[in-house]
Amino acid sequence: MRRGGVQLQATDAIDFDLKNVMDNTYLIDLEFGTPPQTMSVIVDTGSSDLWVLSVLSELRFSGLHLYDQLSSSTFEGIGARVDLEFLAGVVNGTTAIESVGMGDLNVDKQTFVQVDTVDSVFTDQFGDGEAFDGIVGMAFQSFSIDGAPTLLETMYNEGQISEKIFSFYLNLHTEASRLLIGEPDKALLPHGVTYIPLTPLRNGAQFLVDEYGFHGFSREDLWM
Repeated sequence: MRRGGVQLQATDAIDFDLKNVMDNTYLIDLEFGTPPQTMSVIVDTGSSDLWVLSVLSELRFSGLHLYDQLSSSTFEGIGARVDLEFLAGVVNGTTAIESVGMGDLNVDKQTFVQVDTVDSVFTDQFGDGEAFDGIVGMAFQSFSIDGAPTLLETMYNEGQISEKIFSFYLNLHTEASRLLIGEPDKALLPHGVTYIPLTPLRNGAQFLVDEYGFHGFSREDLWM
């Protein structure tokens, strides 16, 4: 069975191709607005917000796609000015609502940030010839600006998916890498899947390890 990307094994997951950039960044294409505007965004498990570069920014690099709200009939402005902080720097923009598609999954009302200003660190990355147009955050909704639903949450809320589960199959260099939404592909997991409960934190999540040790050092009941 094939859905939105490469061939699937016996699994209920919906499967999407990822573009590998230097073996440390993985991009996925999202469709914004009506008619759709294709934006290539980083899939980020360390953040929760969805943002894309706007035509209002001054960035102009080869391969860069800029979202144009005036070209979309489904754009809804919110207008709140926000700053999104990352380890690589800060991006600034305004909040809005738009239809967003990921392969065969489409949502009508997704909150996002159309970014018009970025730190120089991001600008350097855009100029390296491996441009990306934004970031889709996959972390907890509680970490997003004003608690806005993540794209995964909106897919669930609008009935596009039945479970808020995702996984990655990552390869080096040019080999195919994938994002799977739904149950993991068990054909890729010869030892099965073990689920453990996570406790949300302000900037992440933690889980309890019964025993942990290395080079003669050991400790029990450690939160990680």
